[in-house]
Amino acid sequence: MITEHAYRYRWMQSAHNGRKDIPLSLLKDRIAELCAKDLKKELEQLQNFEDCARKRKRELLKQKPVDENTLRLIDIADAIAPIHDRRKELFMRTIYTTDTIREEIGKKIWIHKRGALCV
Repeated sequence: MITEHAYRYRWMQSAHNGRKDIPLSLLKDRIAELCAKDLKKELEQLQNFEDCARKRKRELLKQKPVDENTLRLIDIADAIAPIHDRRKELFMRTIYTTDTIREEIGKKIWIHKRGALCV
C-alpha cells in the first residue's frame, strides 16, 4: 500500500527546481509519526477544520470590524484559495511529468548518438 501511495503522489515534492521522487523512507517515517498520535482526535480536527476556521473568522471580524471593501477582498481570497491549491498541484504534476519525459528523450538521443559514433 505504501508503494502504491508513493506512486500516486510521486509528484508532491517536485517544484521549480525540477522533478523529485518521494522516497519510501519518508512515507515510512511519516507513518511512524502518525502512529504515535491520537488518530481519532486528528481525524476529528481535520473533519471540523472548515467549521472552526469559519467560526474563528467570525470571531475576529467581531473583535475588529472591517469596511465593505475589505469584506469583499476577504470573500475573494476565500474563493481563490482552493483554486490556488489546485493550480499548485497541477504545476507540480506538470513539472514531474515533463522532467520525466525530458529524461527519457535525453536517454534515447544519447543512446542514438552514442551508437552512431561507434559505427
